[in-house]
Amino acid sequence: PLETEAEVLAHLFVAYRNVLGNFDWAAVREVIIDRLEGSRRAIRGHQKEAVVRTALTVALQTYFKKYGSYGRFDKIKVLNREVHIDTETFDVCVELIMPIEHSTERILIPVKTRETEGGGHSHLFTRDITSAITTAKASDTVNWVAVFIIAENWSQREQDRVTDIADFAVALKMSPGDFETVDDDTQQQFGEFVAKVLDGSQKRK
Repeated sequence: PLETEAEVLAHLFVAYRNVLGNFDWAAVREVIIDRLEGSRRAIRGHQKEAVVRTALTVALQTYFKKYGSYGRFDKIKVLNREVHIDTETFDVCVELIMPIEHSTERILIPVKTRETEGGGHSHLFTRDITSAITTAKASDTVNWVAVFIIAENWSQREQDRVTDIADFAVALKMSPGDFETVDDDTQQQFGEFVAKVLDGSQKRK
C-alpha cells in the first residue's frame, strides 16, 4: 500500500508538472516536516484530552455511586469528540440532560498546554483561554466552563484572570509531556465542582 501511494503521488507530480511549476525537494521536505510536527502536536493534544475526559468520567461515576443518580439531571452523555462554538474549540464535554423537556446543560472543558518555559506571549495564551470562556458563556445553551491548564511557566496574575471568569480552573505547573494522570488533590477538587453542578449548588460566573 505504501509503495502504491508513492507511485500514485509520483504520477500526479508528473501529470501536473506544468501546473506545479518549478519546485525543489527542500521545499517539499519543509512542508512534510511541518505537517509531521502538526500531527505530533495533535496526537499529544488528544492524549491530554483523554486524561481529562477520564477525570470527568471518574467524577461523574463517583457522584452516581454515592447518590444513585445524577442529581437534578435525568441522564448524562460524555462526548468523545470536541465541541465547537463559533471559532472556539472545547476539548472535553459532558451533556447534562434534564428530565423536563429534555433540556440540556453542558460542562465544557478546554485543555490548554504551554510547552515553553519562557515568559513570552503569556498574555496571548491567556487571551485565547479567556476568549473561549467568554464565547461559551454567551451561548444560548447553559454552559459550565472548567479549564485545565498544563504549563511549567505561567504567571499567577494570568491564572487569576482565568479563575475569575471560569466556573472551575486548575493550573498544573508541569511539562505537558509529563501530564499522564490527574493527581488526587486535583481530582478531588474537580469532583467537588462536578458534584455541585449536578446538585445545583454551584453558581455560574
